[in-house]
Amino acid sequence: MRFPRKWAPKNTTCSRLLLFILLLSPITQASGALKPFKVSYDVDYSIASGVMTLSLGQSDSGSYTLDSVTEAKGAARLIMGQPVVEHATFEITEGVVKATGYKLDDGSKQSKKDIEIDYQWSSSQAALQSEDGAETKPLDENTMDQLVMQAAAILQVKSGNQKFSFKQLKPGRSVSSYIYQYVSDETLKTNIGELKTVKYSRTKEGASKTTYFWFAVDHNFTPVQLQRVKKDKTVFTATLLSLE
Repeated sequence: MRFPRKWAPKNTTCSRLLLFILLLSPITQASGALKPFKVSYDVDYSIASGVMTLSLGQSDSGSYTLDSVTEAKGAARLIMGQPVVEHATFEITEGVVKATGYKLDDGSKQSKKDIEIDYQWSSSQAALQSEDGAETKPLDENTMDQLVMQAAAILQVKSGNQKFSFKQLKPGRSVSSYIYQYVSDETLKTNIGELKTVKYSRTKEGASKTTYFWFAVDHNFTPVQLQRVKKDKTVFTATLLSLE
């Protein structure tokens, strides 16, 4: 590596230190972009099963959309009714995910369980609307809804960060902290073949449940499998059906 004369290291130790910093920086700093994807899962709850589709898109302006649609299968359709639909929008600024909007339609004929979040960053407040009524909660750069959190986690994993946390907004409840932590590298057998993955755990402070995520290394760290465990019992799984 050649340096302009005025920036040339004065000794070998300095040169090695600078090279170390340059090599380390892509790992420790978050990447500035995510690549669009569409992934579908076969999901199995303790009392129902279905198919979930997660889609990430990007507009010409650079902002992102994230959509999740979950449709019940078999007899579970009688319980869930219409698909559960989530839609979120967000931006990435200097490697930081900033949520801008969120909507949840729970699939029932009644709208009282639907949720809407309006992020008002100019006043560092979020306006939430649900069956509990209207409320506001404080915002900081790590505060987001449950859907945008998935995109933010991909960005952190893609950057090589082995431990990170986010704060989740949910109507009628206090802001919750979720901690993600690297578990292992795994080769996962899936519906589309073997995939190299990195496995992370996610825990909510004070809760007994742990959710595990498998991110596909060669597919821009798209999550290809999920598992939720409570007191050593699996209560939810999502296994890969397709990936675009």
